[in-house]
Amino acid sequence: MSVTDAHARPRLCDVAEQAGISPATASRVLTGSARVRPETRRVVEEVIARLGYVRNRAAHSSAWRHTGSVAFVVCEDSSRVFSEPFFQLIFRSGGRELLSQGIQPVLLTAHSPRDQQIASRYLRSGHVDGAVLVSMHGQRPLDIPGLDVPVVLAGRPLCDDARL
Repeated sequence: MSVTDAHARPRLCDVAEQAGISPATASRVLTGSARVRPETRRVVEEVIARLGYVRNRAAHSSAWRHTGSVAFVVCEDSSRVFSEPFFQLIFRSGGRELLSQGIQPVLLTAHSPRDQQIASRYLRSGHVDGAVLVSMHGQRPLDIPGLDVPVVLAGRPLCDDARL
C-alpha cells in the first residue's frame, strides 16, 4: 500500500521517505524527542501536514480506549468566540451536559485555513471521541467525513440541503 492509493492512509514510512529521513527519525519527531535537529523537525512536520498523516494510536495500545472528551470546534475569530453570548450559551449548556456524563469538553478555534488544518489533524489523531462544529456559516472548512469521529453541527446549516 502506498500513499498514492486514494483510499490508503499515509504511514510513518511514507512520511520518512518524503522527508528524506529514516522511519526512526520520523518517530522521534512524533514523540517530541530532543534528539532531532530543528530543521529536520520542520521538514517532517511539513510532510505530515501535506500528507495528512495521523499517528495510529491503536498500534500503540493493546485495546481501544475512549478519550472521555469531546471538542467544540468554532470556526470564528477568538475575539468573537469569547465576547458573543451565543457561544457562551453553547459552551455553558453543552459543556454542563457533557460534564454530567463524565466527558470533558475541549474548545478549539479554527478561523483561518491553517487553524482548520490543525484542528482537523487534532480531531483525526484520536484526541477526542466526537466533535461539535459551531458557526460554520454554510462553509465546509473541515473534511467532516475524514475526521473519523461523530460530528454534531450547531448554528447555521452546513449547506442549503443540510447534507454532508
